[in-house]
Amino acid sequence: MLVPSNRLLFWCAATLGPAALLATFAPALLPAAALLAAAALCAASLDALRAAPALDGLTAAAPDVTRLSCRCAGKVAVTLSYPPALRGRRLRAALDLPEEAGGEAESAELLLPETADRALATWPCTPLRRGLFPLATAACETDSPWRLWHVIRRLPLSGELRIYPDLRQERRKVPALFLRRGDCGLHTQRAAGKGREFEKLREYVPGDDLGDIHWKATARRRFPVTKAFQLERTQEAYVVLDISRLSGRPADDSGAPALDQAIRTALTLVLAAERLGDRCGLLVFHRTVVRFLPADTGKRHFDACRNALYTAVTEPVSPDFHELFAFIRARLPKRALLLFLTHLDCPAQADPFLLGLRLVARQHLLAVPLLTPPSTRPAFSAAPPDTPDALCAELAGQLQWRRLKELERRLRACGVRSSTAPFGEATQALVAHYLDVKARQLL
Repeated sequence: MLVPSNRLLFWCAATLGPAALLATFAPALLPAAALLAAAALCAASLDALRAAPALDGLTAAAPDVTRLSCRCAGKVAVTLSYPPALRGRRLRAALDLPEEAGGEAESAELLLPETADRALATWPCTPLRRGLFPLATAACETDSPWRLWHVIRRLPLSGELRIYPDLRQERRKVPALFLRRGDCGLHTQRAAGKGREFEKLREYVPGDDLGDIHWKATARRRFPVTKAFQLERTQEAYVVLDISRLSGRPADDSGAPALDQAIRTALTLVLAAERLGDRCGLLVFHRTVVRFLPADTGKRHFDACRNALYTAVTEPVSPDFHELFAFIRARLPKRALLLFLTHLDCPAQADPFLLGLRLVARQHLLAVPLLTPPSTRPAFSAAPPDTPDALCAELAGQLQWRRLKELERRLRACGVRSSTAPFGEATQALVAHYLDVKARQLL
């Protein structure tokens, strides 16, 4: 595609304009005016003919996957391959980046090396939102020999841009887990209990629990034999993430949806479990269970969890907790810690949750932080209201806070570990439950 340059527009104004004036006001100079206009048009046409094949043979290729983190500076790279005729040529390259990628520059200036047949073009960007976006088109532009035209060619691409959640802030909220190096500090916390994992048989020692005596071995050896247990170093935990309608409401004054905070919390818990030697799984649900990753560990498992969550969106449906707990009962035969990221401040969701948890409460250990919206707090705990509307909002927040405290009491009566926490402190709340369960060997 050819686009007139500013130089062409200037020379057209400088030649065709005076030629038109001469033809109008000085008819005797009409042949000279016509000759001047014809010369300008011939020069433009000749330059266009010479520029048409200027970008022939130019191709572009993007990596199959480009990974960036939300609100972290990064760059997108595209490799340009060109024939020998383009070596040493200056190009302007542009990439069709989505708005969510937060591109900082519309085009990049390139000087193609004379000793190579390919060049790398990069575009700095700071992504604004997580998700999966295609990289479909790039465009290159160069000047014609006389710089009267811009030659533009669109180049197809086949790549994708993956923008992952940024976990740096979440990791800073629980620094005790991520500042260790090697095995330092592995046994700094006292573990309560004697453990549940069988280690060996040994001779009975006065004071041993009579329930730990191995009666068959005692009969064979003709002296008391007791069972020795060790603390479980590897336990199973599952993060249960709710992506139903309430996950789309704002989590704080910035307007970011609560689902974004929940995803960052879930991925941080997967990292924390791996750091402490446990196996962590993932379960995503709304009306049905939409994603299930069995408990595992390692970088490949974390990548699978991250790939399962970075494209998650809020579904405009209500959660079905009975279906969820039936799935857990059928697919998780081994006792595990279930860490829920759901929204129970709505009574329409809290009552079905209380009814359904009886299916799994005896087999598994449940932890549910009651995440509260910014307006849910005890009355007059912040600045005094100065208008009647602010006073009504303060009283409404007090009523909702009391309802959550009552729900917390009912959950604890059912054996569910629970505490109230704002959306922004969901990571600290769930990690605290997880560390307490691990330290006390409740699994």
